[in-house]
Order: sequence, then C-alpha cells, then structure tokens
Amino acid sequence: SKNSVHILEKQLYQPISLRVQQNCLQILRNLSDQAVKLENLDSLIQLLIELLQTNDLIT
Repeated sequence: SKNSVHILEKQLYQPISLRVQQNCLQILRNLSDQAVKLENLDSLIQLLIELLQTNDLIT
C-alpha cells in the first residue's frame, strides 16, 4: 500500500490528463484508511490540499 500511495502521488504532480488526475484522487480517497497509517505523507497532503483549492476539478 505504501508504494501505491507514492506512485499515485507522483502521478498527481505530472498527470497525463485531468481524468487520470481525478481517478488518482478517487483512488487515494478510497485508500485513505490505510494511507493515514503511512509515514512521510506531508508532501502528498499538501498537494491534495492545493488540488482541492483549484476550480478546475470536476465534481
């Protein structure tokens, strides 16, 4: 689970498309129960906050 979260984080920094980025966000949401048990997630959390603050995400 640790590797998958970091792979998803990397994809959020340089997404192939908005659809891929949104899918990564949904996957991270679904993994959130496990992700909170991982260490060194500060950069991912900061990025997720920044993405949530944008107006470009489709809800």
